[in-house]
Parts: sequence; C-alpha cells; structure tokens
Amino acid sequence: MYLAIEQLIYTSFDHLGFKCLVSPLISADIEKNFINHVVEKYWNHYNPPESKARRAYLKQISPEQTFFGWLYNDGCDDLGRDNVPYFICYFLPGKLNLSSLTFIWKCLAVGPVMDIERQTPPESLDSVIISKTCHYQPSRLGVHITQNIQTKSYQNLQQGKLINKLVVNTKKRTTSHPYPLEEQNLYLSLTTLPLTIQRNQITIMNLSTIEPILQDLAMKAIGIQGIALVSQEGQPLSVPIGFDKDTTSIIAGTMLYLAQTTENELNWQNVEMISLRSQDGHLILACCNTDTYLLVKAGKVLTGLLEAEISRTVKKIRETLQSRDSSASNPLSYAKLLDEGLSLNYKQLEGLEEESPVSIDHNLPSVGTVAPLQKDLERQLIEIAQDLINLYPDFIAKVRDIDNQPDMNAQSMQKLGQYVGAGLITRGKIKQVSPKNIMACINKLILPAISDFTIADSHKNEIKVYANPFCIHKTSTKPSCYFLRGMMEGLIQSVNTLPELMVDETTCKATGADCCTFVIR
Repeated sequence: MYLAIEQLIYTSFDHLGFKCLVSPLISADIEKNFINHVVEKYWNHYNPPESKARRAYLKQISPEQTFFGWLYNDGCDDLGRDNVPYFICYFLPGKLNLSSLTFIWKCLAVGPVMDIERQTPPESLDSVIISKTCHYQPSRLGVHITQNIQTKSYQNLQQGKLINKLVVNTKKRTTSHPYPLEEQNLYLSLTTLPLTIQRNQITIMNLSTIEPILQDLAMKAIGIQGIALVSQEGQPLSVPIGFDKDTTSIIAGTMLYLAQTTENELNWQNVEMISLRSQDGHLILACCNTDTYLLVKAGKVLTGLLEAEISRTVKKIRETLQSRDSSASNPLSYAKLLDEGLSLNYKQLEGLEEESPVSIDHNLPSVGTVAPLQKDLERQLIEIAQDLINLYPDFIAKVRDIDNQPDMNAQSMQKLGQYVGAGLITRGKIKQVSPKNIMACINKLILPAISDFTIADSHKNEIKVYANPFCIHKTSTKPSCYFLRGMMEGLIQSVNTLPELMVDETTCKATGADCCTFVIR
C-alpha cells in the first residue's frame, strides 16, 4: 500500500533568500501553520544547533493536520551565512491513527525520499509517494527513534492528545573498532551449521534481485523491525530497512567480531548464525556466504519461528548469489530482454518446459504477437516478467529501475505493462469482472487495480492520475507513462465482454501537467 504525502521545504535558496516551497495541494493556511509552528518553533537563529545537526520532528497542529520531517544544519547560503536551516517536511491530512503513526516513525528513521539543491530550486514540489513499509532509498540520513518515544506517542494518540516531538540524533559516527553492546539482559546463542557455500566463492552482488527478497521478509507477520545486508567488514551492502547506516555498521561489526573471536579461541568452524535476545526482541546475524551477511532485528516473537523464516531467506539469497555468479560471464540487461519483444504468445513456450529450469505458467495470457525469441532469452524474460506480477503492488521500484535503463524504449515498457495487466487477472491478483461498457470497466477493474500505488479518479472514459509514482523525478516533452498505459490495456484485454479498446495518454505530470490523463476509446 502506498501513501501520497504533500511536502514543504524551507531553507535559504541562492538569489532568493529564505523561502518555503510547497507541493500543489498545500494551501496558504497549511504553509502558514508550518512556518509558525514548525520552522519558528524548532529553529532559533540566535542559538542554532551544532553544525551537521540532524533532527526529526512530528507536530500535530490539530487532529486533522500532522506535520513530520527532518531538520538539518549542514551548509552555507550564497551570502556566506552558515548555520542555515534545511527543513524537509511532509504533511499528512486527516485524523491520525495507529497505523499512520507507525508509518511516520518508520519514515523518520529511514530519512527523506528526496531533497532539492539550494542553488537551483524548482518553482514547486511534487507530491511524494511512499510505501507504507518505507522500503525506499533515502536522499539523506534519518534519525533514530527510540522505543520510548514511540510508546509515549502511542499513549498520546490513545488519550486524544496532540503529539509534539522533536528528536535529536544522538548516534555518533565511528571509524574505530566496533565496541561491545551495552548489557541489557541479553542472552547469546551461537548456532553452528554446515556452510553450503565454499570460503573461496566470489560473490557478485545484484541488488535488483536481492532487495525483493529482503522486502518479502520485512512483510512477514513476525514482528520484523529492521533488515540489512552487510559485508564481512560490517558495512551495508543494501539500503538498511529500519536501521540507520551507523547503527547497522556498529551492530553488524560487533557481531562479526564476536563470531571471528569465537572461531579463533574455541576452534569452532563456520559460525553460521549469531542471535541476541532480550526482553524487547531479537537481533540475528546470519551468514549468506563468506562476504555477505543478513542482519535482522525483530520484536517479541517465538525464536524458532523467527530463525526458521531467516533461514529460508538466507537460502533464497544464497541461491540468487550463486545464480548471479554462474551467469556473470554473460550478463543480460532487462532492457535487452525487453527490447527483443515482450508481447509473447505463451503457447510458443510449451516446447521449452522439459529443457528449461524455469517454471513457466501456461495460463498466462497472450498480449499480442511477436517474432519468436531465442530460447535462452525467452526463459530469462519469463523470470523478469513473472517477477513483476509476483511483486504487485510493491513493484514500483523495480519498474522504475527497468524504465531507467538507457537502452529501454517506449514500446517495450508499454508491452511490459500489457503483460502485467493481463497477468494480474489470470494469476488472481485482481478480481476478474465482466463490465458491460467502458465506464464500468474503469470503475470496477482499472481503478481498483491501480489504487494501491496511485491516487486516481475517472470521468466518463477518462482516468486522471494525480499521484503517479512513475512520474517522480521524471521530465519529458511528451506523455511518457508507457508502463501504466500498457497495464491498463492489458487489464482491458482480459475482458471478453468488451470490444477491442485502446488507451491513450493525453496529459502527463512528467511534462508539467497537473495530472496524467488516460483516455480509453
């Protein structure tokens, strides 16, 4: 599930001085409240915070107006003034509930989705689309939110009190040897299991295939609070989820040091898993191979259940790393695969079943025809395309990665969307309906299918998308939401009760329009 958040940024811009930039749905009253109750409250020009300060805030003006974001003191303006505040703020309208409050604390810990250059500020800001699980790569470091702060905010919410929190980052960056964790009634267990990966194996990281595995673990209903993939030196290899980078390095480095010391002093071989357990939860570091480790933080949960889920995740990561090693000599980009043509007739693939290790779903529909592909390309194409359907609706990041490939073209993205739209129906991800006309098709099929990652409405045969994650950070001279357009076409093609219809995009946020407009005719 994704949320559309309006944003405000306040700082000193070159040649403009101090100025507040806002996204289109921010009213003058909301901007005024932000300046009066956030900027002026949390920044004292006569006594600013120390240089490089990093803070997070959550300020409720009323039960219906919630501001949250970050304050940085990290630079000078064009007039040579230092201690210049940089406020990045998100505005969440409506009454705050427990789910939204939990999302806010996660978001503040991860960091802002984007920031802008003081030297070249835009005239206005876009809305920000954020996954409720906060799986995104931040543009700046967030702020560690303690459990005590979160608990007090939940109590305020239950009591109907407005929440007003300013959190100062107290985590210090360290380059020294990792130090032991504070004693907190921790129980230490070391589990030795046979390693299935040899010590001399060379790992080739491919985060586009690893990150969905980590996100899948984060979505498990077992109280996962943090995940990071780290190197044998304890450095993050992926963007940590629920950790900041400093905390990740300190904890992972300490646990790896313990494993190495244990192996040396006790002559143990291949320490596979280190588990720390306290009254508040668990910390587990599991070995994926000789230079890749999985760090997991979880709340109160059965130890056996947690370790079993982590073991399954480690197995998936190992298989992915081994697969990438075996195919590294002949890499093949998404773009190259897709440019060969995405509109497949899956009946052509039946002959590949016996000789291909890939599980091919013969129930997937055909969305057009193309010239037959080479068999190795077909197999890899199936893996990529089916993966997007499996990730739905959390496939935004992967689709954008594919779209950003320098050799990707519009036709391939549109065909990819067609395949995904049609495949969502046959896989049962989207409920199949039999609308009698275009308007019923839009309201009963298309809008429900895209509502988890966009904000959209319809009028007659038009669909207007106001918050479109595929347009963030994107500029174009013509409408360019090819994947979303193709996805709508694929959905329509799955309906037997309608004649053959086409989808055109007439306006696009990437060109500066207020919304992306799709016309079905």
